[in-house]
Amino acid sequence: MRHPDPPNASPDTLTMSTPTRWAVLAYGVVCYLAFHVSFVWLVLFVNDVPIVPTINSGTPRPVAAAMAINLGLVLLFGLQHSVMARRSFKQAWTKIIPEPAERPTYVLATAACLIAAYVFWSPMTTVIWRVDRPAVIYTILGIQGVGWLILVGATFALNHFHLFGLTQAWSAFRGRPVPALEFRTPWIYRVVRHPIQLGILIGIWAAPVMTVGHCVFATAMTAYVFVGLFFEERDLVRQFGQRYLAYRQSVPKVIPRLWPSASRAEGHGTIMTKPLKKHT
Repeated sequence: MRHPDPPNASPDTLTMSTPTRWAVLAYGVVCYLAFHVSFVWLVLFVNDVPIVPTINSGTPRPVAAAMAINLGLVLLFGLQHSVMARRSFKQAWTKIIPEPAERPTYVLATAACLIAAYVFWSPMTTVIWRVDRPAVIYTILGIQGVGWLILVGATFALNHFHLFGLTQAWSAFRGRPVPALEFRTPWIYRVVRHPIQLGILIGIWAAPVMTVGHCVFATAMTAYVFVGLFFEERDLVRQFGQRYLAYRQSVPKVIPRLWPSASRAEGHGTIMTKPLKKHT
């Protein structure tokens, strides 16, 4: 059944045949599921759960070779995640693929790069620290779990399905434009500007056992997070101007502030928008 075309639908959506719409929808679902596989695998990876390749499994290599391979894998992820998020890349890419498939493709490429890192990671198993007391182990794992929950919760606080490309695929299937997003700062975004990145940092660093390989992974990912945030914030200021500057002044970047800042007390901390362009 062909859905009526709304007057403000994108040209791509208007000209899509029914089989193409079904294909885009199926593709969006596959990309969504692939990313969630990569996310669950990340939790298993950093916790060295041996049902999948982990941060301490695999064939040992000389230190220099292992370091080069591991840093190269994180760099591959960083380049993909940043380059494909650029407006110029999106404009060029959507000349090749349907516009509604752009975000799912970004999500799929992210999942592919993460999974490549897990599979080809070179173990560096020298222990930096190890916690042996069960109470402390469970406390650290609890803190790590809070980090993952912050990450997931922050995606739903914005628009989880838009962020991972399902909204775009569903809108294309229905022959409708992607719904406009409101610029807002729901719950956790009122105390920290980038809770998704905060969740990632907690998740990769809160470990009862820290090997050299885990430390390399966590350090490289931390460096990428902050480099990515530098460019993302620059884009946000360019896009939203004074509104984002006021938000940035009143809300910290990745370390939550649980009390009102002076600027918020003066009325500058009103609910504002939060775009969905995120480096995950």
